[in-house]
Amino acid sequence: MEDGRTIIVALDGSHHSDYAFDWYLNNSKKDGDNVVIVTCFDKHHAHHGHGSDDVHEVTTKLQTDLDTHKSQADSFKEKLRKAGVKGDVVASAGKPGEVVVHVASERNASMIICGTRGHGAIRRTLMGSISNYIVHHSTIPVVVCRNKAHHDPANEHHNKHH
Repeated sequence: MEDGRTIIVALDGSHHSDYAFDWYLNNSKKDGDNVVIVTCFDKHHAHHGHGSDDVHEVTTKLQTDLDTHKSQADSFKEKLRKAGVKGDVVASAGKPGEVVVHVASERNASMIICGTRGHGAIRRTLMGSISNYIVHHSTIPVVVCRNKAHHDPANEHHNKHH
């Protein structure tokens, strides 16, 4: 008998990533699954040096961000519990796409599920895309969930002309 699948779900607290978790629950969940929620604090992007920042100010802001990240990880543990899903949360610092792919490999995962913010091509090219990174660097299947309610071309068309 198999022990069940290990599924990685990348969450960052946005409605896009919440949709990915909900997608897993409604479309992919199987008895025996072990869900590993991966959340990542990108310390490199959180604190770009500003000439006027002093060490105390930067340290205080970094500690606040770390506390927020820990609180978010705790809320993800609660999300698993409320959904009745076996699993755990990996909260790490680093580049989110790299961390997700690394944890998936380390845990011998069967699949990665993530959301997408639906940025346009120019912004995605300039800023990069976590979901794009995962798709291109993962050796296992990746499901990228786009919430139709937040990306409806009819609404975009309507908003452009009003």
